[in-house]
Amino acid sequence: MANVFEAFYEVDSVGSNTPSEWVDQKNESPYDGTNVSPSGTLSHVEIVDTPTPPSGSKCMMCYVKADDNSPRRNQLMIYNSSALDALRTGTMWTQFWMYLDADVVMKDESNGDSIYGWIRVWETNTMPDSGAYYGAPGLFLLPDYSSGSRSNDTNTLCVQWQNFGDGNIHTLQQLSSGQWYKVTTKTVFSTGTSGSFTVWIDDTQVYNATGVKTYQSGQNGIMLSQDVSGGMAYGSTNVKIYYDAFEVNADGNFTVTENGAGGSSWDGKYGSAGGLA
Repeated sequence: MANVFEAFYEVDSVGSNTPSEWVDQKNESPYDGTNVSPSGTLSHVEIVDTPTPPSGSKCMMCYVKADDNSPRRNQLMIYNSSALDALRTGTMWTQFWMYLDADVVMKDESNGDSIYGWIRVWETNTMPDSGAYYGAPGLFLLPDYSSGSRSNDTNTLCVQWQNFGDGNIHTLQQLSSGQWYKVTTKTVFSTGTSGSFTVWIDDTQVYNATGVKTYQSGQNGIMLSQDVSGGMAYGSTNVKIYYDAFEVNADGNFTVTENGAGGSSWDGKYGSAGGLA
């Protein structure tokens, strides 16, 4: 199965709108839809060669300035793709690499803060021709929810359900800054209760939800986003999240290896055509 979508950044530069692989880029501050420059000082996307990426020589940096609690975002999106939309009746696999430049310290209401922070790093939405979007599972940096309630924490990657699944937040893993992580997801789409969503970090399964709704009846497409967006309610550290080698397909047979050589070494690693490893 050929990749439905892939972004490796080797020959890209950021133009007036977006790196060429992506359909759209939104830089907004705050969430009132006011656009800011793609190279703005509050929020921007840049193609860079450091840190050394896991594939090739360049990667993508998403940046937001942590100067107050205003929500800001930069978001790269792929949608209106017939190949991507076709996956909504079956299975969608995604894989990407991410790297935190520095520790992201979240604030928390239970610790006396007036607002708690969140940063979205990946999300899939079901998309209508017109009207409301429906958020499927998303991966967020959030306070640690493993105890059932928020606690102050750093670099905690969570699954957040919106409209689908159990509607809750689930802690996956606390990440370390200064290190590349490979994140793999598998979504089995269902408008009933036969869907599933699975996450692996560095080839280790960290989350698996089965028997859940993952697609809204009447929706006609899929939108994927790779971004740094959310409530900027953390300390004074600017947030830089680096991404590399973003791939989407229907069978989990990814084409990029850790050394960037390509080939078929991923074949069967996560099971074929919807099967779990």
